[in-house]
Amino acid sequence: MKNKIALLLVFLVFIPFISFSCNGTDNSRLEIKNPFIEAVEKIDSGLNIVQAKGKKLYKQYCAICHGEEGRGDGFNAFNLNPRPADLTEVCKEREDGYIIKIVTEGTKAVGKSSLSPPYGRTIQKEDINAIISYLKTLGN
Repeated sequence: MKNKIALLLVFLVFIPFISFSCNGTDNSRLEIKNPFIEAVEKIDSGLNIVQAKGKKLYKQYCAICHGEEGRGDGFNAFNLNPRPADLTEVCKEREDGYIIKIVTEGTKAVGKSSLSPPYGRTIQKEDINAIISYLKTLGN
């Protein structure tokens, strides 16, 4: 019974990754797609999986003010006084704990303006760490 269940599980897991034609054409060439390889190919050049996730989250939450490259020149930056920080410099000068505190509690928590909101209740800790991992790649 266990062998039948195991065989069924193997069948159910691998069949979705095999594409073949049932329209009377030659089926001698089955194309097997590896989802891991497809995912790796989609990752931005030079970024690991965590950094790629961080980049996506950065674009969603941070780029509007800090800019695509983190230089404080985002679309909304001209509306803010003081202007958003150049994260390429901040990440070189400060330790991760400081940056995590800013993302989690907002810039007011480190004695800066209250314009950068606290994301600790919006973004999960794992995702904040991914953002920090991505930030460390900026300016390199």
